[in-house]
Amino acid sequence: DAADAFAIAYQMADDIEDAQVDMANGEMNIIAVLARENSLECAREQAKSLVTRDYSRAMVLARSLPLGCGTLMADFAEEFLRRAQPHAVSA
Repeated sequence: DAADAFAIAYQMADDIEDAQVDMANGEMNIIAVLARENSLECAREQAKSLVTRDYSRAMVLARSLPLGCGTLMADFAEEFLRRAQPHAVSA
């Protein structure tokens, strides 16, 4: 579950960065999906919220793995969350 949350957050964060290029090339990404029912700006904010949710979830789940085996993933999730949301508080 930790890896799933991390991977989904990572892909959505990449989609946010690549949204203009992807849409210009007709490629699908989370912004394009969310913009079907909302404005582009609203879709971007929704995607950012989902990224925050999933990186936060990945941190919690990874830190709960036995013997500290999820520490590296949790640390990466925390760092990527910090980059995605500069004012986010770490879990």
